[in-house]
Amino acid sequence: MSIVFSILWHRIIKSHQKLNAIKFEIIHELGRHLPASVYRYEWQLANEGRGRLYRSFTGIERWIPLEFLFLHLVILVISGMQYVQLLNRMTVGH
Repeated sequence: MSIVFSILWHRIIKSHQKLNAIKFEIIHELGRHLPASVYRYEWQLANEGRGRLYRSFTGIERWIPLEFLFLHLVILVISGMQYVQLLNRMTVGH
């Protein structure tokens, strides 16, 4: 179940990332019609998200569910190995 939640969590973050990109395109387009394009200037100062001054939280946030997914897979594999060892001990014991 936790693996499914991790995958869904990752997809929700990607969806919000795309939606936010669209919203900022609209904001920038509206800003072209105003005396000052404040948001465009802010984005330029942030080196369009590639500089050291600004790091997109979505870029960091989208890895968290993948790390949980990996952790759950590791736990699943370890649990499976322990279960097989237990079955082997029970079989050898008889």
